[in-house]
Amino acid sequence: MTIEAKTLAELAQTLKAQGARLISDLTFIRAPYRCGKRWVCNVVRRKARKPALLQ
Repeated sequence: MTIEAKTLAELAQTLKAQGARLISDLTFIRAPYRCGKRWVCNVVRRKARKPALLQ
């Protein structure tokens, strides 16, 4: 998913609104970068991991 925002704070709020609670919930395809006057971020949501069972 590609997200665009005017500020980094707005970018973080948009990621949170998309359901990302932790930075580890996402895989960044590319670090956030400036394109003109906007910040662009390409991310993929990671699948939920099953907790490891101790034996």
